[in-house]
Amino acid sequence: MNLNLDQLDSQKDEFLIYVAGKENNREAFEILMKRYYKKIFNYLNKILKDENEVEDIVQETFLKVYLNKKRFIPFNSFSSWLYRIATNQALKKIRKNKIQNLFMFKFIEKLKLSNYNQNSILNPYEYIHILKPKEKISIILTKYYGFSYEETSRMINASVGATKTYVFRGMEKLKKIIKQEEEKWKTKG
Repeated sequence: MNLNLDQLDSQKDEFLIYVAGKENNREAFEILMKRYYKKIFNYLNKILKDENEVEDIVQETFLKVYLNKKRFIPFNSFSSWLYRIATNQALKKIRKNKIQNLFMFKFIEKLKLSNYNQNSILNPYEYIHILKPKEKISIILTKYYGFSYEETSRMINASVGATKTYVFRGMEKLKKIIKQEEEKWKTKG
């Protein structure tokens, strides 16, 4: 199957990774990199908050995708597969470096904290480093990026039930910490 660059560019991701794997088509893979490089970079930057580390992880992610392109199952979503690889690479980096303050990002408006007072001077993401890595990533993927629990579970290699538990426990921990911190502020004031 010989497709020119314009024909390849108009194809779906799943077809492109299939062509990249079956025919070792470098152009198809480059199109996928162009489509997803910035998205994966931004996703990982929300997790790691270090652009140098993020750049390395993005490169490792795409290298891993390239090396495993023949393993992609065409009936699956390419983007879910890619995010899963990126997530695994980030978790590997976190474990390797034992980084604690990773997920300091601001998306309060996208996260519904039932007991969180929007007028509070406290930002819940100042405390997210306390959460376990899978809790942090599950919250990021479901609450910020809008992935379903099913998609998130595939990305973090966990069951749907475990993913829901990670999100629930992480949110409960954040609520508890915020409530405690607000109480401290009230007694000081």
